[in-house]
Amino acid sequence: MKLVAALFLGMALALTACVDETKKEDDNGGYENITNYSICEQGRPFSIEGSWVISQRKGDEYSRMTMQISKNSVQLRNECSKQGRTLTVQTSGSSRYDGFNLHFLSTGRDHKEINEESFKMTCTISVEPGSMPYTFRGPCLQFLDQGDQAGFTMVPAGYGLQSSEDNQ
Repeated sequence: MKLVAALFLGMALALTACVDETKKEDDNGGYENITNYSICEQGRPFSIEGSWVISQRKGDEYSRMTMQISKNSVQLRNECSKQGRTLTVQTSGSSRYDGFNLHFLSTGRDHKEINEESFKMTCTISVEPGSMPYTFRGPCLQFLDQGDQAGFTMVPAGYGLQSSEDNQ
């Protein structure tokens, strides 16, 4: 299964939502995960059904991906911003889940761009059929590593609106 939220700027730098939050700078084009994970150390697991968020940045480039999971579908939304300008892309598809895996059953993709002489920005989100193993870390949804695809953790929507740096 491949889930990608991409923000392409200038020289086609890519941001993927699949990042281990314990890494600050990684193989992800220098993007940094800025999601506030302090809630993950408290509380009980939620149901996988709900709305989940992860945020990343590189300099003044930001991406905030939201995943809304219901019994038979997943909706994905990526908000990309740079220098006060924002592009929003979204897609949805059929899915199912069990106690260990979220199964994507269809393909979805959305792509928008600004291509001006002095400003370039592209925002993309896509999902392909496949499965992602998951668990919970407190009330946070943690997708596990799969071979060459790094795991990542999403916080419940409504939380994690601030980065961990905002709370220091």
